[in-house]
Amino acid sequence: MLRANAIRLIMERRWHWWGITIALCVGLLAAACGGSDPPAAASEPAAAPAAQPAAGQPTPTPTPPPDPAALLVETAENLRQAQSFNFVVEHEAGSIYVSTVQAKATVAKGGWNAEQGAQMTVDAYLVSGPDAPTEDGTYVELRMAVTPDSYFLTDPLSGYWTKRPFSSISIPITELNDIVAVAADSIDNPVLAGEEEIDGKSAYKITGDAPATVMDWLLLFPVEGQRVDVEVWTDTEEKILRQARIIGPIGEFDDADTVRKVTVSDYNATVEIEIPGPDDYLDLSNIQQ
Repeated sequence: MLRANAIRLIMERRWHWWGITIALCVGLLAAACGGSDPPAAASEPAAAPAAQPAAGQPTPTPTPPPDPAALLVETAENLRQAQSFNFVVEHEAGSIYVSTVQAKATVAKGGWNAEQGAQMTVDAYLVSGPDAPTEDGTYVELRMAVTPDSYFLTDPLSGYWTKRPFSSISIPITELNDIVAVAADSIDNPVLAGEEEIDGKSAYKITGDAPATVMDWLLLFPVEGQRVDVEVWTDTEEKILRQARIIGPIGEFDDADTVRKVTVSDYNATVEIEIPGPDDYLDLSNIQQ
């Protein structure tokens, strides 16, 4: 009993600081070949002229490339229609620094289900300040689960599950599909940059830029007027987001070379949201904010 009261007292003092860390999500994004000329080939008979359309037949019209702006609109709409998916947000360079708890987050991964809610695991490091490298910090794993009427978060030091006030959720993670769709809608100056394969699927690559405020739900406190470069890969057949990269700093603590990558998979597949059992968490949901 004394141990349980001690755990409760510690968590009540620090739980509101750690609530903000869920936003560490839940969250972005060739040289020409040279060489000497080959020897001249031996002369060959002249090639036959290319076949011409038969008399009276129209000349085929080449299919124009898709409009990148229209692709983004369709991708955003399909995101809004999605019922579930899995996601990974990772940093190719940099991290997300949260000053209130002096932590840097590098990876967030989880799943979302329109009916059940969402769950996420965050890799973070407790550091001495924004300039301290993550490798000098102390690794902590944060886990969260959100259902339509409950919110669970692990204590970063003990790893024990706690139930928090539902109103204290920092971001609308249960509406994750719409959040990502808004980001796709906010890309300016889109350019079609070709086709690439992402996770075994053919995808159009679209480049552009966007205001950093498109990520303000992550509580990164974007610098006013800051813009970032964006790369988006949308499936050539289904027009669904496969991957995105957000290149450049967003918040005041971001490194200049920060690059965030978001990968989305398993659209409309079975994504189960797991929450702790009634005996596996400490109930702090009645604490006043």
